[in-house]
Amino acid sequence: MKSFEVTPLAGVGAAGASASSTVGHAPEACQAAHLNVTLDDRNGAFDGMSQSGTVLTVRNTGEEACTLPPVPLVQFEDKSGAKLSVFRRSVVRARQPGSHGAKTTQHVEPVLIEPGVVREATLHWVSGEVFDDSHNCVQPAWLVLKVGQGEQRAAFKGHLCAPAGAHQVFDQSALQAHTDAQ
Repeated sequence: MKSFEVTPLAGVGAAGASASSTVGHAPEACQAAHLNVTLDDRNGAFDGMSQSGTVLTVRNTGEEACTLPPVPLVQFEDKSGAKLSVFRRSVVRARQPGSHGAKTTQHVEPVLIEPGVVREATLHWVSGEVFDDSHNCVQPAWLVLKVGQGEQRAAFKGHLCAPAGAHQVFDQSALQAHTDAQ
């Protein structure tokens, strides 16, 4: 398993916060209109063994630093805009140092995004019809990032599968610093 590092906003004057965002007030929550959302499959790096994934990139296009939840709400829609019954797993295990092995990690502190800065999260899912008696797959047209009362969409090219009678699920990492890995 993989662990994901994130730079949380611990409060006014947090590490990584700019002087402009720490003088007089804490950064506000990000607004959808000030975010640019894209997907990057890293040239198929997540594909194989009936698995797939993508990197969700979120850029702050506004003039002020803002915050997002560490694991923002992601939904999927079909080409007509109807919400699909695809859900993020409620518990994602991350390997932690120590003798206790993997443990559930709770991400609760908002993530600071300075103007022009990109944060990213990895999404991972079952992409093959590997379940017995199952042809239970969906091919969403859109990934929708919910931000407060707004949302941003990105064209989605994945194929998500689940056992017969179950909802499709995906894993999602917490937002972290952007890398240019290809």
